[in-house]
Amino acid sequence: MQKTKTIIEDSIKKLNELLISSESSELFKNVPPVCWFGNIDTDKSTVMVISANPSKPEEPRSNPRIPSAKYWPNSYSVENLINDYNGYFNHVNCATRWFGKSPSITRETNSQGRIEDFLNGLEASFYGGMKYNAIHIDLLPFSTKKSFVKVSDKIMQIDGIPEWINEHIRKMIELINPKLIIVNGATNFVYFNLCVNMDAQPYSAININNTKVWKSSNSCRIPIFGISMNMGSRCTKTHNYLREIGSEIGKKCEGINVEEIKNSL
Repeated sequence: MQKTKTIIEDSIKKLNELLISSESSELFKNVPPVCWFGNIDTDKSTVMVISANPSKPEEPRSNPRIPSAKYWPNSYSVENLINDYNGYFNHVNCATRWFGKSPSITRETNSQGRIEDFLNGLEASFYGGMKYNAIHIDLLPFSTKKSFVKVSDKIMQIDGIPEWINEHIRKMIELINPKLIIVNGATNFVYFNLCVNMDAQPYSAININNTKVWKSSNSCRIPIFGISMNMGSRCTKTHNYLREIGSEIGKKCEGINVEEIKNSL
């Protein structure tokens, strides 16, 4: 628990530093950091999905997806933030149009897919009830007024940000100890490699159902797959298509022995 609190407190400290700087114009002042979404207190093995950052909040502060945001920054607790992060996919305002719906909700095979559909092909889910638990994190845990792709160059030029992202992501990996890491989208994969030093082996390109996938392992023996398409709200692929890609990646991971990584970081 203390390690978890330290990660959140460090993120709050960094956000406050950025907000008082002259380079904070792209950041929201009234939204807390989002360190993860999904239940990290599970006993199941975990698949980690990495995207860019929480962009412009889609819900007003009177009805936020993170309940603590309603009281931020004047009245909140780290414990409440942890509960908000862990319980996100049980929240009525969960962004299903981006993450996807629970596998318990019936949908047509050819309906539009999301990250959850891809995860189901891996026998994983944000919502529980499958072999593996899924956790979503972002390279930058701070909400921006525009999408990350529009502000990434400016954000990455802030002194110390790439180094901070490297440290933050490595701490999150150590905390969650995932079986598998999925980097969602080509742009996010570029910034993941730019910022996060995982001592990775050279990446090899794979073609699965006409979608480019980059594969690598690293000193921690965690397989990393970068998916060329962003499987969030702009994804045009079907539920079945994404599920098949997840299934193929799952087959390529069979037999991989994932070591404990906390002593390797």
